[in-house]
Amino acid sequence: MRCTLYNIPSCVASTLRDTAREVIQYLLNAPVQPLIGAVRLLLTQPPAQESFQSLWQTIVYVLSVFYGLFVLFAGLLFIVFSTNPSSRARAKEWLQNSILAMIFVQASYYLYSLIAHMSAGLTQGVLAMLDPSFFFFDLQNIQELGTQIIFGILYIIALVITVFVLGIVYFLSSIGVVFFPFGLFLYFVPPLKFVGKFIINSLLFVLFIPFFVSLVFLTTSRIILLPAFSNIKILLLTIALLLADLITPIIMLLVIIHSIINPAKSTIVRPLTHIKNIMMPKKQKTLRPLEHDKEYWGTPHQDPPRKEEQ
Repeated sequence: MRCTLYNIPSCVASTLRDTAREVIQYLLNAPVQPLIGAVRLLLTQPPAQESFQSLWQTIVYVLSVFYGLFVLFAGLLFIVFSTNPSSRARAKEWLQNSILAMIFVQASYYLYSLIAHMSAGLTQGVLAMLDPSFFFFDLQNIQELGTQIIFGILYIIALVITVFVLGIVYFLSSIGVVFFPFGLFLYFVPPLKFVGKFIINSLLFVLFIPFFVSLVFLTTSRIILLPAFSNIKILLLTIALLLADLITPIIMLLVIIHSIINPAKSTIVRPLTHIKNIMMPKKQKTLRPLEHDKEYWGTPHQDPPRKEEQ
């Protein structure tokens, strides 16, 4: 409202009303600022895997003892059962898996760090699309104060729960670098391949939980822009936080069920199988052509004339 000499009373009342609204909005947002900062930090900060690097080195050193045992076992199979084709193929598979396990386990720390920073970068990109005031109270007028306070209590409780859940996820993603070598190692042990797949699936899912949560917030921000939902922003934010908290147990349960019911079709560990086939391709059996196949002997093949043509 533009103030003139003719509307001084209404102008003063409007100014006092706007000032009171801004002060109340600031007082409402003050308690949630540390919680919102903690949520943003836990979502965008890469795991602190450097704290567990010495433990990772110890585990890799212990696992390296088994490389020689696997090679010795493969050589023993090849020598004792040299006349059995299936045993020779099994010995070659053990030798291939030993070499691949040695490569991937030694590089597991850097591979895990690459995946973690990739997830953090995707999450930061999604959160950058949000409005800076997305997580804060937006008091349009004084009449909404009662509704904002009621929903604000639920919102603060949801923020506390979210900080707690994301703190657990951050700890699991940080200590996951210790279990990642186990998953890679067991994946290349044929009898324990299922266990390795489960460990790898679980750890990669934990790393990408912040990205899934950021997608929930991005979807909520687009819904709030609709005129029909703009007045219930805090309620939608509370629902989004609770939904983000439920993502972790729900998808983890789906990962466990998928790993148990159908371990052969895991989409997360499929790149490892592809790399294995590239580095250690299996020899394909060449079929011996038949003697009557004229193309094999260098002469062009001609179909016999049909009866109609004769």
